[in-house]
Amino acid sequence: LHPRIHNVETGSEATGFGNVVGNKGGLAVRLQIGSTSLCFVSCHLAAHQEKLEQRNSDVREIIRGIRVGNKELDFHLQSSHVIWMGDM
Repeated sequence: LHPRIHNVETGSEATGFGNVVGNKGGLAVRLQIGSTSLCFVSCHLAAHQEKLEQRNSDVREIIRGIRVGNKELDFHLQSSHVIWMGDM
């Protein structure tokens, strides 16, 4: 499998206090295996049910802020598969 992996890229976006504190946010690893592109995203978002709007806002910020692949496009629009993990 290793010889077929190429175009590995990483990116991150802080969404914590002032968008600079690294306690909240997301990171992505995008790669291709043959002609299939995969993007793995991990995030740490605000806790508790009353923070739903903040979590939704943070996810939007993560999508807009992480630039991998074609820097003009949001990463989730240019990957064959996106695997999103985290405390959502």
